Amino acid sequence: MALPIIVDTDIGNDPDDLIALAMVLDRMDLFDLRAVITTGKNTGLRALFVNHICKLSSREVPICVGISPELSKEPSKLHLKFFMESGADLSPSNTFPQAHDILREILTPEITIITIGPLSTLADLIITNPSMVENNVSQVISMGGFISQNNPKHVKEYNFGCDQKATRLVLSKGFQHICVTKNVCQGIMLYPKSVNSTQFSRSPARKFAFSFMNEWFKDRKMKILHDPFTLAFSLKPDKLKLKRVSFDINNNGGCKGTIIDSGNRFATIGKSPNNIDWFSNILYGEEEK
Repeated sequence: MALPIIVDTDIGNDPDDLIALAMVLDRMDLFDLRAVITTGKNTGLRALFVNHICKLSSREVPICVGISPELSKEPSKLHLKFFMESGADLSPSNTFPQAHDILREILTPEITIITIGPLSTLADLIITNPSMVENNVSQVISMGGFISQNNPKHVKEYNFGCDQKATRLVLSKGFQHICVTKNVCQGIMLYPKSVNSTQFSRSPARKFAFSFMNEWFKDRKMKILHDPFTLAFSLKPDKLKLKRVSFDINNNGGCKGTIIDSGNRFATIGKSPNNIDWFSNILYGEEEK
């Protein structure tokens, strides 16, 4: 059965959010996408980005807006330019409901919430709708955090460090929370040659996302795929080593994880796996089998 999920994304900053969403929308056999939440500055514009990629996929998915943390980034000019030139409807008259209104209707314990941006919206839900979270949130998977047995220092990590107060609140709650850490994702890379050699004629959403990567790669040599890897991991949690952890977030946005003996907070430990064929199959779909 496809995994029922809600994706909380800050699409519009790094391009891996766009790739991740296109992957999910194109793999209906694997992901049962119940809603998409946008978090970060200018949530309305981010929701319009999501709306465009959903239309390309011919998927009707509830889209809602969350919180705009003060330290979050604005959507990039490159995203805005590419979506506009691709014919996306970015009219500000198109509005979207608030996250808590949509989740109040659809959230059930069977759904996994996957955050690939700051934890601000999830923290707001905990504050404003504590009973809804307590009764209906059983598992959260987040791209975020850093843990190394060899590095005792705090390390900058955007998703957890962008809104330290929200991160601390979310990490204090009792639901099962699995963090796909920055250190594990570091070796999951996409290079220009991979984009140029991949054809997506039967997948408009992924074709759009990887066409964007061609533009993004004009000034860069590689991209770490934190977010697509986190979503793929939600399907195959046995592929990575997990340990119970405690995270400390400092006021500078640094994160340090410590392995502990008990608790519902888990994190991926170590480095990127050597064999990621399972991830490639999920990312590229039928064309790459």
